[in-house]
Amino acid sequence: MLDRQKKSHGRQTLKKLPVIAIFKEALLVVGKKRFVLFRALIGTILVLAVCDVALSLALRHVIKNFTWGLFLLSLAVYMLLGALFGTLLVVTCHRLILLEESSVPKYGLHSWTSRETRFLGWSAVLALSVLVVAVPVGIGAIFIPKEYRNCCRRDTSLQGSQFFFQVRQSVSATT
Repeated sequence: MLDRQKKSHGRQTLKKLPVIAIFKEALLVVGKKRFVLFRALIGTILVLAVCDVALSLALRHVIKNFTWGLFLLSLAVYMLLGALFGTLLVVTCHRLILLEESSVPKYGLHSWTSRETRFLGWSAVLALSVLVVAVPVGIGAIFIPKEYRNCCRRDTSLQGSQFFFQVRQSVSATT
């Protein structure tokens, strides 16, 4: 019998994964390394904050003057800078948590290597694959006739307490 398996009423089942213990340990590791994380991530976080402020200023200008060209340009630049600096932020954070402190320079990653390119590429692949599913579903939801929209929502969804009550009744009825 394998380590991860135990006997249960004549059947072999996997041991339960200690999710809460894993979550607590992850929080403890982040808590222990909080100062190192702060020092390594503060520069990247400040750049992302400046990008947010710049986008909000551009949005104010667009609303005031109706300049869509500036809006689209600022949105494209914001998305590009957000993806690049977000990648640096995520890779730095993961390297500090999963590896040791010496795996990252004292003030974080501020250079681009193949590691960041690979992460950004896989993130783009994941985003595009989600879009391939989400866009057709969203467009299909637009064409649901009005008479079915409210009917489906009202008949198939239950309030949380009603759902809990019905599940509780069905469980007590079977035991």
